[in-house]
Order: sequence, then structure tokens, then C-alpha cells
Amino acid sequence: MKYNYLIIMPRLISNFNEGYNFPIGICYISAVMKQGGFNVFTVNLNHVEG
Repeated sequence: MKYNYLIIMPRLISNFNEGYNFPIGICYISAVMKQGGFNVFTVNLNHVEG
């Protein structure tokens, strides 16, 4: 049985149009897990209004 993993980037900004520094570590973790054969999905809550 193969599990799915969801990595969520929490909201760092209060207004949708503000800038922020994306923590690159999330990308590294996702890439290593994908190379290891895991099903990985990522969600960045800073690109979603509401």
C-alpha cells in the first residue's frame, strides 16, 4: 500500500498581495521524498485568497 503525503506551506502573509520569503527547505524535502518513490503533494497557502 502506497501512502500519499501532503506538505503544507502555512500562510506567512496577512494580505494576498504582500511579498514573503519562501522557505526553500520545503522544496528540498518534497524533492527528496519524490526521488524516494513517495507520492508527495504540496500546497502553498500564500497563493490562495481567503
